Amino acid sequence: MSPPLPESFNELLGGGLVVLGVCFSIVSLFYSLRVHCLKLLAICLVSGLSFLSGHPATYFAAIFIIATAVTELEFLQNLAAIIRGNKDYFDYKTQQLTSAQKKERLANELSESEGLNTSIATGSGSNAVNSTESERIVDRVFMAEKRALDFLEQKINRRIGRNLRFETKDRFVELDGIVDDGQQFPEIVEVKYIQVNANIVSLKRIIEQGVEKLHRYNKLARQSASLIVVFLLEGNVDLTKSRKEELERYIKEANFPARYFSFTTKQLGL
Repeated sequence: MSPPLPESFNELLGGGLVVLGVCFSIVSLFYSLRVHCLKLLAICLVSGLSFLSGHPATYFAAIFIIATAVTELEFLQNLAAIIRGNKDYFDYKTQQLTSAQKKERLANELSESEGLNTSIATGSGSNAVNSTESERIVDRVFMAEKRALDFLEQKINRRIGRNLRFETKDRFVELDGIVDDGQQFPEIVEVKYIQVNANIVSLKRIIEQGVEKLHRYNKLARQSASLIVVFLLEGNVDLTKSRKEELERYIKEANFPARYFSFTTKQLGL
């Protein structure tokens, strides 16, 4: 018995895209390629199914689905605001930070904490060596934060817009990430790198700082967002069970609109 053959070019093309999608699903098992391969998998499957169906309505739907997957978050937000007739949205401007701007912000944050001070606060060694070591640490934290957000996306099953700056004429707020897909209430994401084992007071302070930034964002954007704090721990030792319970109790008692996750660099493959 001969295998079934495609009856048209559309069926051939659709079947080929589905097979290609399966290939991308296999490649996505490699962590470093997962995010891009999953996007390509979705595009191939949507395109393949639309060609196999052969209906004009599916072509139209496929265009919007694929556009959502490959279009910048800012464009989609502007389009949604126009459709909803939300004039207040345009009272502030949204920009995406460049990699250089993000690394500069990380360097400033780390210089105020133990991240860089622990490594370069010694009297010996040249300035060049210290500068190189600082850049190495910033690059590592930059990569770790990117992977942490990838990991978080999988945990919450929602897309995260990253490294955004919201500003008006007289104020601004910069966020590590924001979840605003229109499906649920928006959530801002703050990632905090912890090189050494932080005590509970430091962890609570990080949450308080995140809540302060949340209030600034809600006031600027006229939103009712909540907060996700991601503790990024260097090494392979996560927060202890008792510390996690104390943090959860603290958030509940303070009535903060917040939740938290903790990842180690070991979990993230670093």
